[in-house]
Amino acid sequence: MSENEAWVEHCIGRNLIKVPDSYTGATVVNGVFKEAGLAGEESKFDIIVYSTKMTTAEFNREIRKRRVELQENSSENVDVFEYEKDLGGDAIMFRVRKLEDAYESEIRFLRGGSLVLIRLDSYGRNFVRAEERLVQLATRIHELDQSNVKESSLNFCLGPLMLRGVYSYEYASYDFRNHKGMHLNVDINTYIPDDRLTLIERMSGPDSLLKKFDVQHKVLRKDERLVVGMRAQEWLGWAKLSEDDDAKTLKFVLETMRNKPGRTFPKLSVTLDSAQPLEDGTPTRTTLSDEQAIQLWDSIVSSIRTTGGE
Repeated sequence: MSENEAWVEHCIGRNLIKVPDSYTGATVVNGVFKEAGLAGEESKFDIIVYSTKMTTAEFNREIRKRRVELQENSSENVDVFEYEKDLGGDAIMFRVRKLEDAYESEIRFLRGGSLVLIRLDSYGRNFVRAEERLVQLATRIHELDQSNVKESSLNFCLGPLMLRGVYSYEYASYDFRNHKGMHLNVDINTYIPDDRLTLIERMSGPDSLLKKFDVQHKVLRKDERLVVGMRAQEWLGWAKLSEDDDAKTLKFVLETMRNKPGRTFPKLSVTLDSAQPLEDGTPTRTTLSDEQAIQLWDSIVSSIRTTGGE
């Protein structure tokens, strides 16, 4: 990391984080949501946002490809392609009967040039209600407005888009990588309770994988800190995962701890790894010293802040 490298702020969920300019965000963001006030047995939405810009012509080719895929996978009793509806405005719905009375409905549409896939399961021939929920959800997905994101506490950022509304279940995962094998991941799971064992107990306790498999490793720091007003634990270390004595893999992890999960108290899980293969499979080596890695980590974690209050 160059001392003069610029840092870029990204919106993740209802928080902001800064990462070095050399770290590129993943082209795909995955999320899982459920509207507030629904019964426990109601299914959750899967939302996938592809941030690569797509034209209407490219979208139409993508739809034709998906249609052929569904037709080819369809059989008499399993994965039966049952229904297709053009919703207008670069949006289309498909329905597949997966097995007996289990259905999967999906909408694919363009929003701000980004391809969005939203998907919902239904059972007992309740696909009409499921598809009404899908259509309603699609209306809540908008382009991310960088000018007012700091006032958008009721918006949940998903790459270049944001989801409006109140939900009883919220999960999303964000990845950033550079060309030297560094990988930063942030998972947000708003309402999930804390684990029974703390992060430090899992990483350093007798049942940790490092101890079970007798992995040569070094702990650089394990401590508590505050992150956007929440207590958090962090474990920073490296391990030797190959026979090369000069090769090491950094593993820095942080988790928030909350007595009362909620929109302003989400579970944030942040992980920074080194020596990760590039997208084409090219192996990499850790190039940062321990001190440089800790400095990078502290800068990233200290930059996390909320976009607004409840």
